[in-house]
Amino acid sequence: MMKYLKSLSSLACLISLLACPARLSAKVVALDIATIYEEYSLVKEANTVIDTAEARFKRILATAEKELNELEKAGNKIEIDKKRQSIQDIVDQEVETLQDQKEAYNTNINRNVAKTLSGMALANSYELVLDSAFVHSNIENITDKFMIELEKITTPVKLDQ
Repeated sequence: MMKYLKSLSSLACLISLLACPARLSAKVVALDIATIYEEYSLVKEANTVIDTAEARFKRILATAEKELNELEKAGNKIEIDKKRQSIQDIVDQEVETLQDQKEAYNTNINRNVAKTLSGMALANSYELVLDSAFVHSNIENITDKFMIELEKITTPVKLDQ
């Protein structure tokens, strides 16, 4: 999930570079996108929530497999079919929940990064913000300032559980 977000943000930075006319007086700064997606508390929260959900999913599957094996030993075809359908329903619901959680976090993280970037760019008259991974120049790196502003956004992620 985070690799996707990093590449998406890098692409957005490059597009902004191509779309902005070159000016000698332009205020250009750099931002370390990788650091943002590694250190942002909402990303860490998302990783914890997703890891917990995935572990829960694995426990459900292990329990279901054990129950199904016991039914197969007993040889009751009707009960086995009912149990398989029940397991499939649970798996479908868990997968949907996990996908919804990932999407909710992804949306909020990207919204918060974009909101912070827009706010800082306007407040500081930045005309161009580049991903520092693609910049090998002596321009100001605003990653630390950006992280401080980003962490101020405390919009909770709404998860349906």
